[in-house]
Amino acid sequence: MRKTFLILSLSFFMLSSKAQIALEHTFDYDFVNNLERSRTYVEHYVLNNEISFFIRTEDFDTDIKLLRLYYPDFSLRNSFSFGKGYYNFYYLTQKLFNDDELVEFMSTYWDEVEEVRYFIIFNENGEIIRKFDNVSWYSNPQVIQYQNQAKLIIPYIDKTGVYSLPGAIPNSISENTDKSFSILPPYPNPSYSFVNLPYKLEVGQTSVMSIYNINGQLIERKKIDAFFDVIKLNVENYKSGVYIYEYNGISNKFIVNK
Repeated sequence: MRKTFLILSLSFFMLSSKAQIALEHTFDYDFVNNLERSRTYVEHYVLNNEISFFIRTEDFDTDIKLLRLYYPDFSLRNSFSFGKGYYNFYYLTQKLFNDDELVEFMSTYWDEVEEVRYFIIFNENGEIIRKFDNVSWYSNPQVIQYQNQAKLIIPYIDKTGVYSLPGAIPNSISENTDKSFSILPPYPNPSYSFVNLPYKLEVGQTSVMSIYNINGQLIERKKIDAFFDVIKLNVENYKSGVYIYEYNGISNKFIVNK
C-alpha cells in the first residue's frame, strides 16, 4: 500500500513539475455582434519574426469583409473593411512587396458586372500597391523563394507573368495562407450546370464541405476525404446567384448564372 502511494505521489509530482499550457490572450468578437449572419476566423501571420494575428469576418448580408490586424503583443494594429467582390486575403507579410514598414497582403476581386477577376496587393492602410487584371479564372498567384530571391507568379488568361519581388518571405507563413495558394479556385466560374470545387486534406483526413447561399443559408453538405481533391457539384437546381463553399475554415465563392 505504501509502495502504491509512493508511486502515485511521484507521478503527480512529475506531472505538476512539467510546463503547463497557459492562456495568453482571448479575442472577443464584440465588433461583430451587430452582424446577424457572419463568420469570423482568427488567423496568423509573421511580423518582425514574431507570430501576430489577424481576424477576418465575412458579413453575409452585405458581403463586406472586415480585417483587424494585431501586433505580437495582441494590441490592435489596424482595422479596415472591403466591399463586395473581395475574397481570399492571403500572404500577410512585411517588406515582401516593398520595403516600407507597413503590412501588405494580396486579395482576389471578382467583378460580377464585368465578369472579370483581379489580383490586388494592398497595404494595411487600404492603399493599392499593384493591381493585376485579365487574370486566370482557374489559377491563383504564387510567391516562391530560393535563398534570398522571391518571385511572384501571376497566371493571366493567355499567359503567365513572373515578377521579381524586393523582399523575402518570412520564416513562417500561416498554414491557411499556404493552403490558399495550393488550392485552385472553383471552375468553371460562373457555371450553370456543374462546378468543380477543389479542396485539400492531409492523408487519412476526412471532413465536411458546406455550401451556403449569399445569405448564409445552408444549401447542402458533402463528405470529403483525402483520396480525391475536388467535388463535382451539380448546380442545375440552384438559383442564379453567389454561393460559398467551406471546409476546415477555408472558403471560396462560385457563381451560378442561368
